[in-house]
Amino acid sequence: MNHQSSYKAPRSERTSSTGSSYTTRSHRNKKKNPYTRTSWKDNPVLRNLIFFVLPFLVINGLIFFFAVYTPKVELDIGDTTDYKSVDVTVRVHSLLPLKNSSITLDSAPLEMERDGQTYTATLTANGVVEVTAESINGMSRTVFEHVMVLDDTAPTVDEDYTLNSNFLTITVSDSLSGVNYDELYGRDEDGERVEPTSIDQETGTVVFPMSGNTITVHIEDFVGNAAEPSYSIRIEGLEEDAEENEEDSAENSEDEEDDSESTRSTTAARETTRSTTAARETTRSTTAARETTRSTTAARETTRSTTAARETTRSTTAARETTAASTTAASTTAASTTAAPSTSASTTAASTTQAQGPGVSSTTASQAAEPISPDSSGQTDTIIPLD
Repeated sequence: MNHQSSYKAPRSERTSSTGSSYTTRSHRNKKKNPYTRTSWKDNPVLRNLIFFVLPFLVINGLIFFFAVYTPKVELDIGDTTDYKSVDVTVRVHSLLPLKNSSITLDSAPLEMERDGQTYTATLTANGVVEVTAESINGMSRTVFEHVMVLDDTAPTVDEDYTLNSNFLTITVSDSLSGVNYDELYGRDEDGERVEPTSIDQETGTVVFPMSGNTITVHIEDFVGNAAEPSYSIRIEGLEEDAEENEEDSAENSEDEEDDSESTRSTTAARETTRSTTAARETTRSTTAARETTRSTTAARETTRSTTAARETTRSTTAARETTAASTTAASTTAASTTAAPSTSASTTAASTTQAQGPGVSSTTASQAAEPISPDSSGQTDTIIPLD
């Protein structure tokens, strides 16, 4: 039988050809990779995201979470067995330490027993249980619940009952702890105890015997709340007179109340009328004051208009006087200017005639005496012929 061994010599003992092949492979593996790999640290966007943005978001998120975190409160009202007391359990769940906590019943503090974050108390009265828990960050939570499981009211008696000279039949009930029929009895007008003749616990019907005219029934529940209604048999004659007196007194009181109400209504109506009249007078006074103000304003406007008209008249008169003065000055200047050349011409002609003597012709004299009209400068030139 031929056995083949699985032994292989170490690489150092293998042939050179085998060694050369491994050397070639290692040489090939040592070739440089043309695709250079870059680290994530060389990417500025990724680096900023990891080292700045993410820490900023995480830190601010934690700060916001703890700043607005509100503790959770669980309020559990247990079941009562005796209708006298009930256990209340409060559980507070908070990641932060509590700064303050309070439990009240109708605004009155309750004594609580603490076990970690669980509080327990025993209630002996109905009301509103309010629990408030506040953590160190200032955030608080309040829960409340109405407790109505305790029996703190007396049994009730139906208004429909039967009463005669022999028996009294009533119906009693209690919705919480129930009526304690063992403590159900009556007392007559002499204070003697009277036991009921029959009791139907399913319907609550109780029958008492009547040994007198009045009986007081004692009804109690299992908690101890009791009621004691009284029943009396009417006696003809005396009770009728008493009822009539009561009716008369009731009618008189009603009449008095009606009269007082009428008097109050009349007084109120008078006060209302006076208030209305005063309001009207006030309105009239206000209207008159407004009219006076308007008249005063109109008078002021009229005065202003009159003053303006006077100023306008004065301005017109002054303008007219100025125009007249200018016209007069112009006329005076023109007259003086015309008279001056004429006088100068006459004087020149006369002197010329005297100088020439009688032998000079009149033509020459007239030519010599003819004046020249003044030039634009206002001066007059006279021409004198030379011999």
